[in-house]
Amino acid sequence: MPKSLASLVDIGCVVRISEETPLFAARQAMALAGASGAHLTIQLVVQTMKAPYSPFWSGVGASLAREVNDKAAGYARAVRETLEHEIQAAGLQAEVIEATGNLADISAGAADAARAVDLVVLDAPRDSLDGAEHLLEDALFRSGRPVLLASPAQAPFASVRKVLLGWDGSAHAVRACADVMALFPGLDEIEVVTVTGERKRAASLPAESYTRHLARKGVKATLTELPLGHDHVSRVLEAHALKTGADVIAMGAFGHSRLREFLLGGATLELTQSTKVGLFLVA
Repeated sequence: MPKSLASLVDIGCVVRISEETPLFAARQAMALAGASGAHLTIQLVVQTMKAPYSPFWSGVGASLAREVNDKAAGYARAVRETLEHEIQAAGLQAEVIEATGNLADISAGAADAARAVDLVVLDAPRDSLDGAEHLLEDALFRSGRPVLLASPAQAPFASVRKVLLGWDGSAHAVRACADVMALFPGLDEIEVVTVTGERKRAASLPAESYTRHLARKGVKATLTELPLGHDHVSRVLEAHALKTGADVIAMGAFGHSRLREFLLGGATLELTQSTKVGLFLVA
């Protein structure tokens, strides 16, 4: 039976190798691939070090670089063996590949390759200095594909049944909703959530209008307004998602200054570093 054009057929997952490599994204991608029958490609990003040139300390620099690179290769080998074992046990159509070198070049190359998949799955960056944030930025703004950030606090899910849509009236939010509906046509409910007390964007589409549009499509769509109070928008959205059992928070990401990577009134950046619920992001 041919696959529906509105389903997942190719999933990409990018994993940055480190001393303690997180595998939440890889296992989330495997769960989705197993349920959808999609082909999965997991790319291991292995950052290597080049010895700095010095006429006096070239031997020391080369030795240090070799030691760092040997450790990275060892970490990658262990992760690859673990993932290949889990893939075989699950009977998935999947492959594990490696890219080695400068992080910026590998990240850009992974994002370009992701144009040939339906969804990119990544681990959430742990802090602003984590190299995974670089992977996220490139995946969002170079691939043209939606990104699912896997949370270490959430068990892998095989399908998306309930979506919390973080609504700000923007075209990015509309795209996030359209993409999550296209990739997960079996979802049961979309809850359109606005946070009152937040700065309003000019010429934005009212949440009521968009909720009615979803309902006319036959989607169970509900509208919820939450007070901001003295909290941060990201924490308000996350708390509500946990309370209502949403599988993912879908929202748009806005490209702004490269110095700050990406912002959505601060909410996107804040959520990416602390999320307890999967984030479905579209730029």
